[in-house]
Amino acid sequence: MNRTDVPDSGRWVFRSQVYVPSSFTGSSYFIMLNDYSFGGPLVWSVQVQFNGMSGRCECDCGSMPAANLPLLVRDEWTEIRAEIDLSADTLDVYYDGHRLNAPGYTWTEGPFGTSSGQTRIEAINFFPLSGPGEVYFDDARLEPRIEFGELDAGCVPTNNSTGQPGVLTAYGSPIAATNLLILRASDLPNEFGYFLASRTSGLYIVPPGASGPICLSQDIARFVRHVRSGPVFSHEAPALDLSNLPFNVPPFGVLVGDTVAFQCWYRDGGSSNFTNSTLVTFR
Repeated sequence: MNRTDVPDSGRWVFRSQVYVPSSFTGSSYFIMLNDYSFGGPLVWSVQVQFNGMSGRCECDCGSMPAANLPLLVRDEWTEIRAEIDLSADTLDVYYDGHRLNAPGYTWTEGPFGTSSGQTRIEAINFFPLSGPGEVYFDDARLEPRIEFGELDAGCVPTNNSTGQPGVLTAYGSPIAATNLLILRASDLPNEFGYFLASRTSGLYIVPPGASGPICLSQDIARFVRHVRSGPVFSHEAPALDLSNLPFNVPPFGVLVGDTVAFQCWYRDGGSSNFTNSTLVTFR
């Protein structure tokens, strides 16, 4: 990366596929730096360890303890992703769809919350600390995070126990053939939920046992195989697989010109609730 042409503002997503063999018992790191010069200074923002001995993905994610220490996914490619907002100085890191950090993680304060870095993305390092075995990385890319989709104006979410409504946004690519849609639900209680999709919207009813309205109608796809928990969670194609959304009859592949409505259902204490609904028209 050229130091004279590095990101220094705006929202960015870095993602890479990572492969951890079943035989790996060593230690390997994924690192991002906000300041890099040969001979120093070197200032870290992200430090994630693939710990073959503990069998977990371990993150030094700011001054707060890590929110999740998910098990390593062995013998298959899995995504590691950093969602970075340089303008707001915020950062979230995900492994296999699980957010690793607690709220309040900042880019400039770094892995232990003690740095005084800069709002620049200057270097990325895949660092093999020890063996035996190796961790492999592939398809690494840094891209602007561009949100898209249209809010369903008739879908008015109800506040949850946090005092505010859950928010659903979509980003990645609205190009159907790219098969890269990221759904992000935020401002949720720290409980589990999953995403929903429908080819039609406009129902706007509150189901029994729920606090807010479901805004999808007719055949609804439920991504229950990918339940996520926590106050922020996301789900990304190709795991979502836009070519084969799980509607009941028949399975549905997104084509150019199709509009799909997405929403998130989640638990909230003894009740449940829904986020807003976002309509995505694919190109």
